[in-house]
Amino acid sequence: MTSTEIRMGPWRPLYEYLAQRPDEADIDITYDDVEAIVHLRLPTAARQRPEWWTVIPLKQRARSWLAAGRHPFASDAGVVFRRTDHLAGHSLERQRRSRSMMDEYATSALLVPPTPEAVDCGWWEPHIVYVIHFPEAEVIRVGLTHGDSNRATILSGPGGTVLQVNRLANRWSATVLEGAFLRLADDFRVEPPLWLAQTTGVTEFWTDSFAAPSADEALAVAGVAAKLSNWTLSVPRSDRGSAE
Repeated sequence: MTSTEIRMGPWRPLYEYLAQRPDEADIDITYDDVEAIVHLRLPTAARQRPEWWTVIPLKQRARSWLAAGRHPFASDAGVVFRRTDHLAGHSLERQRRSRSMMDEYATSALLVPPTPEAVDCGWWEPHIVYVIHFPEAEVIRVGLTHGDSNRATILSGPGGTVLQVNRLANRWSATVLEGAFLRLADDFRVEPPLWLAQTTGVTEFWTDSFAAPSADEALAVAGVAAKLSNWTLSVPRSDRGSAE
């Protein structure tokens, strides 16, 4: 069985402090009081950059307030930990809008010749769209990574099984295909439990009550984009000159 422990390290005392106050909609704590609770000196960024107080569960500190069902809102004086019922910083509707813009941008990139900048970034090198099932959490995740990466294997570590590894010619094609999987599963989108999200992130999940679509089904949803000539085009970074 997969470990469901949420790893908070030295930030666990903050979780315990917040968890003892479930009825308070907002919990306002000064920076000095946060330091006293966790017995740590906060870095300068914590007092000067509100984004340091992230809701990304890959960050150990974030798990302490997420586990207590809170999102942080920093100011000059301290942090307000506001009660919430979700992990992600943005609503699913906002995620959908962002995803739509991402897919549109990827499709537009497939309509024109590769730019030197995109080639230099490796965007025109092969990429993989993977699908992973996490049976204990009862969720399925889709994602993409560079063709040389073992990210799918790493992410499947917490009791997951890699169901599909679809190799695409470039990142733009992979982005469109990933988006097609998400559109097929849209009615079943969920967040994973925090014990899983601490290693996999929060987005691109759906409940496993909806079986993973096949690559052919996703390609059908990708539609005309999958028929563009650049869909199958790869340009290694070493071939930068050929893209100019």
